[in-house]
Amino acid sequence: MAAAGAAVVLALAVGERAGGSPAPPWRNALALPVGLLLLWTAVSALASADPSTSVFGARESLNGLLTTVVLAVLFFAAAQSFDRATAKAALSVLFVGGGGVVLAYGGLQLADRVAPGVRLDPVPWVSPFGEKVIWSTLGNPNDLAGFLAVILPLGLALLLLERRPVLRALIASMLVVLVVELLATTSRGGILAAVAAVVAAGAWLGPATARRARGLAVAGGVVAVATGVLLVAGGHTERSVGDLVRVGQGTTASLRVDLLRTAWAMADDQPVFGVGPDGFAAAFDVHRTERRVRDLAPDLVATDAHNLLFTAMATQGFPGLLALGVLLGSALVLVVRARRRLAGEAHALLGATSGALLAYVVQGLFNRQEVVLDFCFWVLLGLACALARASGPARPDQGGEGDDSSQRADDEGDPRDRAVAVPLV
Repeated sequence: MAAAGAAVVLALAVGERAGGSPAPPWRNALALPVGLLLLWTAVSALASADPSTSVFGARESLNGLLTTVVLAVLFFAAAQSFDRATAKAALSVLFVGGGGVVLAYGGLQLADRVAPGVRLDPVPWVSPFGEKVIWSTLGNPNDLAGFLAVILPLGLALLLLERRPVLRALIASMLVVLVVELLATTSRGGILAAVAAVVAAGAWLGPATARRARGLAVAGGVVAVATGVLLVAGGHTERSVGDLVRVGQGTTASLRVDLLRTAWAMADDQPVFGVGPDGFAAAFDVHRTERRVRDLAPDLVATDAHNLLFTAMATQGFPGLLALGVLLGSALVLVVRARRRLAGEAHALLGATSGALLAYVVQGLFNRQEVVLDFCFWVLLGLACALARASGPARPDQGGEGDDSSQRADDEGDPRDRAVAVPLV
């Protein structure tokens, strides 16, 4: 689906160019870091022992060069097609549309596990994760938790900015369901990412919106605590509170440490090019540790290091890790600089987008890389570029919600914000 979307975007760009429209301005604040990452991904793929897998991706994960190119196309399209007037609509589609489907199916699974005798899920799943956790459309509870953590700050910002009662009620209801499902996954990485995203987004807000955000934080905290108590008391969680904080031999935490050691062994063996994009599973047999074989089935293969940075280091070598670090660092500089000159709605939306990007990185330090999460990252990165693209006056100290004069001046600062060269459907 991501590839189809990228193909549509490219077809629209070619069609507009053929019709006499000027070439789309693909340059943006992150074009160079993204280009460097793409270039090294291609070099690493061609230099790998299995170029076919590195280019097209392994069947279990599909994180090869082709997927990276597809997501980069969507990034550039989002960065130059949206402006601050349409970015809110894009974030609304991601939260209400995409998030709504995930939350709805997760709700069916949760109802099956909480209510005895209820069978709402039409699919007879045989899950290796236990009978009490949920994963919705993501295939893994940790992936679901990571996705929910990413869209959580988007929902909070939309709730703060939305003035229509019906939509506010819908978003508020979705946020309650989101918190319930997030806790039901008992994913430590996802929960930690959600907390980091909410704290970062809250610290970003101006004084006016911060007052409303504090009220939402109190209400959300009450919902989270009450949900956690009910789920644990009813025995509806796969992990107990003690299991969540337990570390040591045989725990998921120790298995992740073992994956990090395996990734380091791959990077130590191939420090420049790595084992190739999406080549982690193929190289796993050679580099897995003895404890991994002893604690798990010998034929159980990992598709990545369950860590964003170590996976990049293992699959694309230390230059690939450096390229990813440059991209993340450049994104941080972009949003910090933009924070000083934005006000009103654009300021709040960029704060929510930044919180969502932070959630992706935090959950990516504990969970495997899924295409759906990578899709969210690249599109949100493009929307961050679109929101940050401004040359208006500096944001006043008191600039918060309702600062319409400053916002109008800021919106009129860059003529590119009024031109949509390639619409992203």
